Amino acid sequence: MTAVPCGAFPWQPTDATVDCDYDYTGSIRYYDYTSRTNFFPRGRCSVTCSNNVTVAGASYLSPDGGNYYYCHPDMSTWLGIEPTCQEKPCGDFPWDTADVTVDCNYDYSRTLTWPDVVYFRGSCRVSCLNATLLVGPPGDEIDYRCSVNNASWTGSEPVCIGRFDNTTVTESAVNRVRLVGGDFYGCVELYDNVTQQWGPVVGYSIWDVWETKMAWADLACRDVGFTGSLATHGFPTGRTWPETMSSQFSPSYSRPSETGPNF
Repeated sequence: MTAVPCGAFPWQPTDATVDCDYDYTGSIRYYDYTSRTNFFPRGRCSVTCSNNVTVAGASYLSPDGGNYYYCHPDMSTWLGIEPTCQEKPCGDFPWDTADVTVDCNYDYSRTLTWPDVVYFRGSCRVSCLNATLLVGPPGDEIDYRCSVNNASWTGSEPVCIGRFDNTTVTESAVNRVRLVGGDFYGCVELYDNVTQQWGPVVGYSIWDVWETKMAWADLACRDVGFTGSLATHGFPTGRTWPETMSSQFSPSYSRPSETGPNF
């Protein structure tokens, strides 16, 4: 056997068989999405699950590497992550509550390459039964997915948000900040000592930087007594793309006073 730059294959799953060809020398120049480098492989291994499930975690390359684990000789590293043969690496979807419907496809499989390589197995879509907005799904995608990399579901527990009600107010008398619209959501207003009136905070749009918006929302939520913010956008009922929460409230929300302050 020719010496392999990466050493012996590091994973020996108990629910699969591993077949390695350490003498393999690739004739195709691959691009590895994890290291962002090109290479010719030296050694490869196949992993076959005993339950006939396709293994998750093999090298993700361009062109397609055929679901093999390859040795990257320039890095002396076996590419991919620890093999998994589990049909549900993250278990059953954990947030099937009374106020939502959940539709799961545990056969779903996908690999994302940016900003990091993430292997997914299993996808669930949540719909609110009686609400205006759904918050909780990750980023700009409405579907929750099972990440094989850390055996956890993406996103956070789904929360269904009702309609805007300007009679529902959560206020901090000390900080002179209030939340108008719902028990734990709504539009932020500040009190102006000069005009002695409340005024809405404006200026954010859907194009604003996500991290900046969340940091600002987190501060506002803490000011009125919550532990932090959950989201500044949500998925309107029947849609698969997110909208800013303020845009959903704007038709029913008006300034406290036309002559009042605008922050």
